[in-house]
Amino acid sequence: MFLGAIAERGSRYADAERLYLDAREAFPRGQSAPLALSHVLMREGREADARTAVARHFTGRARVVEPLWTYLADPATDLGPTLDLLRAEVWR
Repeated sequence: MFLGAIAERGSRYADAERLYLDAREAFPRGQSAPLALSHVLMREGREADARTAVARHFTGRARVVEPLWTYLADPATDLGPTLDLLRAEVWR
């Protein structure tokens, strides 16, 4: 995912697509890779492929899991509030 994001920021969309596909294959139940893949496909002007990448993932019977949801944060640290804000965005 990180390498894909770096490639995408560098406008190397084909590389980013391959890296996001690799990430999706490595963790097929996660949602981050399909969303990133969809985003890079949209940036390439491939809207139909972008919709398919997301729809295929979320219309299946497999339960979607995201590691971010399982992190426990200490509210006394800066990390705690940051992760709480991220969780809020995910659930919106």
